[in-house]
Amino acid sequence: MTKKNKWLKIFHNELLFHYVYHNKIDFDVLVADLYGEMELLI
Repeated sequence: MTKKNKWLKIFHNELLFHYVYHNKIDFDVLVADLYGEMELLI
């Protein structure tokens, strides 16, 4: 593996991590919002 390929792999893994991490936060917020709305209906 060349240095460039190794760097690209690391960069790709970082992007993937941030994408998943941020989507998880968005998902948690969405669930919290839905849960809050359900509580208001009850």
